[in-house]
Amino acid sequence: MKTIHRFLVCMMTMLIFMTGKLAAQGISIYGLSNIPSSGIGTFPIVTFVKLDPTNGNVTVLDTINGAFATAAGSSTFDHSGNRYMYWGLDRGNAQRLYTIDATSGAIIRNPVVTLAPPVELEFDLKNAKTYGIQRDGSNPSVHYFVEVDLQNGNIIQIKEIPGVQTILVSTSTFNSNNGTYYIAGAGRNGANPRLYKIEAATGNILAQPPFIQGVSELQYDVINDKLYALYRDTAQALNLVEIDTTNGNLTSVMTIPSMSSTNSAIGVSSTTYDQNTGTYIFFGINGVTSGTDSVHFIRPGSMQQFAVKPRVIFGEYECDNTAFAERFYSNTTSNDIGSLPGPQNPTGLGVTYLNNSEVKLRLPRNVNYDFTSKGKYKSAKVALLDMQGKVLFQETRLVETLEVESISTKHLPVGVYTVALTINNQVLTAKLMKL
Repeated sequence: MKTIHRFLVCMMTMLIFMTGKLAAQGISIYGLSNIPSSGIGTFPIVTFVKLDPTNGNVTVLDTINGAFATAAGSSTFDHSGNRYMYWGLDRGNAQRLYTIDATSGAIIRNPVVTLAPPVELEFDLKNAKTYGIQRDGSNPSVHYFVEVDLQNGNIIQIKEIPGVQTILVSTSTFNSNNGTYYIAGAGRNGANPRLYKIEAATGNILAQPPFIQGVSELQYDVINDKLYALYRDTAQALNLVEIDTTNGNLTSVMTIPSMSSTNSAIGVSSTTYDQNTGTYIFFGINGVTSGTDSVHFIRPGSMQQFAVKPRVIFGEYECDNTAFAERFYSNTTSNDIGSLPGPQNPTGLGVTYLNNSEVKLRLPRNVNYDFTSKGKYKSAKVALLDMQGKVLFQETRLVETLEVESISTKHLPVGVYTVALTINNQVLTAKLMKL
């Protein structure tokens, strides 16, 4: 049974689009675009761009002066500093770590890095750290799990990934809830591919189930604790799938008809995930050379797509999840909660969303609640606070074994809240999200 932390499971899988632009509202998407060279001996122009998710329009924020090429899977977004980062070559073939101000598009820094650059970069939303995979400079068949200092480009090798000689492109993602990095790796010539679940703090491999060929573009939904990816089956149908991280099995979420043909293609490293809305986003080409370049927004049960305008070579998508990370992973420091009597346990309370206006709380099993002699019923005080720590209401609820009588959230506006339950002179807290 999956342990429920203070990071609460929302009803993302139950939500569908009610209006044409619901999925795109509030989503910020950045990426890189290459403008082809104008003649022999000239370099392509690399630009930092922002995509309007409501219509597919691309706006150039700035030109990355001196940049020449981008390594696939080399980008990430520093959600603690509103900065876009990627590895690339300058026009003198020097390897650089480019740090770009996401608001203006201006280059903040671009240090030269002499070691082999790490790829498949992923940012930990909770701890504000960046991880990736680095190939050994003297032995290309050896790969290390590394941490990257985004300030100066320094690389800290955490641990070698044994048996991995090949890294599959666009197969990394990060679960910030428990600090685990996912990457698909294989032996020589791509033999025996596996999905490696790596503990970021130690580099230890926690699991390595088989990885099915045809799967790529992994994205982790931290609200629902689900791993999503794209999978093209033997009939050439492209599917959004959920990956079981224990055994590697796939469950189809939906088929994408416009991309289900031999003439369609997925842009390399052109997927991202908006955690706030639970939206999987990817760039695809229907017809490759003569088709339409489209950006797709997918949530369970529904999909939108827009033609990208103007048509450009666009990749290394990154979604700005800064506001989400600040709300979802912020620690509760409210004076109001601190004034509640009893020791506080901020990680023990679970929440089940019955619908969009009612939730049920569940007590952790590792605490003695001293139920009545009947061993079944007890009352508890439940308080709901906004993110400024203001108590919105307090009510008494009946507890049956570990299940707490449901509370209504119908009156709450959309936002993030803290729920605090007092029982046996203990205070259990958790985050609650109203969508």
